[in-house]
Amino acid sequence: MILNPELIEACAQALLAAEQTRTTVPCLSSTHPALDEVAAYAIQGRKIALRGGRQVGFKLGYTSAAMRIQMNIAHPNYGVLTDDLRIDEESGLINMNELIHPLVEPEIALLVGKTIDGEGHSRTSIFQAVDAVMPALEIVDTRYHDYTFTIADNISDNSSSARFITGQPRSISSLQDLRLLGVLLWSEGKTLDQGIGANAAGDPLLALAWLAWHHGQRTAGLLLGLGPLFASLCSWLLKFAVDRARPDAFPAVIGLPADASFPSGHTVQATAFALSLLLALHASGREVTLAMAAAALGYVLLIGLSRLYLQVHYPSDVVAGLAVGVLGVLAMHALVTPRAARLFQ
Repeated sequence: MILNPELIEACAQALLAAEQTRTTVPCLSSTHPALDEVAAYAIQGRKIALRGGRQVGFKLGYTSAAMRIQMNIAHPNYGVLTDDLRIDEESGLINMNELIHPLVEPEIALLVGKTIDGEGHSRTSIFQAVDAVMPALEIVDTRYHDYTFTIADNISDNSSSARFITGQPRSISSLQDLRLLGVLLWSEGKTLDQGIGANAAGDPLLALAWLAWHHGQRTAGLLLGLGPLFASLCSWLLKFAVDRARPDAFPAVIGLPADASFPSGHTVQATAFALSLLLALHASGREVTLAMAAAALGYVLLIGLSRLYLQVHYPSDVVAGLAVGVLGVLAMHALVTPRAARLFQ
C-alpha cells in the first residue's frame, strides 16, 4: 500500500473519533484491502500524535502462539503506551464510560534501563538492559465492531491499547527464570486466567529482543529513505542560492546540464546513498565491515571523479557535494536515532 498522507490522516482521525465517542467503526482493511503493516504503523503513529500524551513505553501484542492461531495472525506486533493511558495506582479506578468493549489481560512488564535497538540480542544482552520486572494489567479495547480483524487493522488501532497499570518493581536479578514466572488473574476469589512467562514468545526477554529488532528495522528504513532525500533538498537549495554557471574553460565531453553547477548533485546523491546505507545497516544491528566502508568510499569517489572527467563541474562543486551529502545524512541521523534510543530508555 502506498503511504498516502491523506489516507493515513483520514484513517487515524476515524480511529481517534471512534475512541473518543465510543462508537465502533468497520475494520480499515474492509474499505482499504491493500492496507499493509507499513501503512498501519504510520496510521498508529499519526493517531497517537493526534491524541497527544507522553510516550512511556511499548506493549507487545500476540506474543502467544496460541493467541496468534486463534486470531489468525502471523506474528507479534506492538503498540505505544502513553501517560494518559496509565490507571491511577492509588485508586485503581477505571471510567467504563470511556471504553467500548474492554477486556483485561495479565502481563509481565519490563523496565528497561539501557538503550537497546537492532538485531543480534541474546537473553544475556537483554537481561543486562532490564532494571526491573513488574506485574501489570492491560485493558484492551478495540475500536472496531468486534475482536475480528487483520494484523494491519490491529496495528493501526495501536494494538487495541486502552489502559494499563503496573505493580511494584522487583530487580530482575532477584527473580527466577522469567520463562517460569507464573501469572494469575483473579476476581472475587475466583481465578479467571493464568499463564507463565514462556507464553510470551517463549521468553519475555526474547519478546523484548524482537521489539528491539523490529524497531531497528524501521529506524534503518527511515535513515535509508530520509537521508538521501534531505541531502538532495539541501543540494537544490544551494544550487538556487549560489547559482554558479557550469565550467566553460574547456569543451565539455557531454552537453552541459541546464541547472547550476554548485554543488555537484550526482556527488551529493552518491554520498548520501552510500552513507545512509552504512548507517542503516548499523541501525539494524548488522556489522559494518571495513570492506563495506571502503567499497562505499570508492563508489563515491568514482562518481565525483566522473563529474570532473566529463568537465561538467568544478573541483569545488564535487568537494561541496561530498560535504553536503555527509552533513545532510548526519543531520537526519541526529534527528532519527536519538528518538529511537529514547523509546528504549
